[in-house]
Amino acid sequence: MKIVNKPLLFFTFCTPMVLHADEEERFNAYLNIEQQASADISGSSSSFKQKRIQINLDKELYLDDMNTMSVGLGLERIDITSNALLPGSNAKIPNEVKGGRINLSWSHEFESGKELNLSGALGSLSDKPFKGSDSLSKELEASLLMPTDAGNAWIVGMGASDDGGLNDLPSLAFQWNKSERFQALIGLPFIEVNWQPFEQVELTAILADKESELSTSYNFNDDTAISLSHGKGGWTGRRFARSDKKSFMNYEETRTALTLSQNFGPAVFGLSGGVITDRSLSENKDGSTSNSDLNIKDAHFIALNFGMEF
Repeated sequence: MKIVNKPLLFFTFCTPMVLHADEEERFNAYLNIEQQASADISGSSSSFKQKRIQINLDKELYLDDMNTMSVGLGLERIDITSNALLPGSNAKIPNEVKGGRINLSWSHEFESGKELNLSGALGSLSDKPFKGSDSLSKELEASLLMPTDAGNAWIVGMGASDDGGLNDLPSLAFQWNKSERFQALIGLPFIEVNWQPFEQVELTAILADKESELSTSYNFNDDTAISLSHGKGGWTGRRFARSDKKSFMNYEETRTALTLSQNFGPAVFGLSGGVITDRSLSENKDGSTSNSDLNIKDAHFIALNFGMEF
């Protein structure tokens, strides 16, 4: 187990995880605390700074030889320091965006080896979370994994969410397990490749709808690793405070990070630092194209990570 600041794919149903009879139920916990330096907003006298705290808990429940469930809980808080106004509405940027997310997934393995995966999520990330339906986000996902004789698999899936985007389109992917050192998930509209060219070196590439990352890691030994990553991500918050319309606040960024991780038994600690570029903050109405963006200048960041699996 190691921390490499890897973003979560929107198409989580395309990487099914099934526990078999010889496996045990597991509990995973993850904590991330990140502080970003203050940076100026282009064309303005205002500045922007944010601090993020994320907590994720996940429990796998073994039901029987053919069925498993997973229950997840995520909590997040984003503290923003800025006196800038959102473009278009001229509303003040909220000082705090927070919320939570609950995930429930179920997997069934047929005697033929095929696997059916169903999952649902309900969450809210807003300046006033869980206060009315406008502050909620809902997702449903389903997929069917069909193994081939060569140890690979085809995956077909479908997702539905009130945020729209490519997640609502049918998906098709091929899971290619060439060897223990090379695996790829090739599909539409996403790709994930993991390659270990040498015993101590691992390369990962993720290309998805709203998140992407390229990373390389070097393992000094079984417990210590260092990684370098470059990727695009961000967050979307729902602003229930607006009485005249349902609006979304979107933050996007590109970051380059260097992470050092150290295992201590079932626990892993990570220290990350780097630079954030291509930053923007925008406001959308009912998921439509944003009026305009606030362009935020580059800034450095530092993050502490803690994870545990037992």
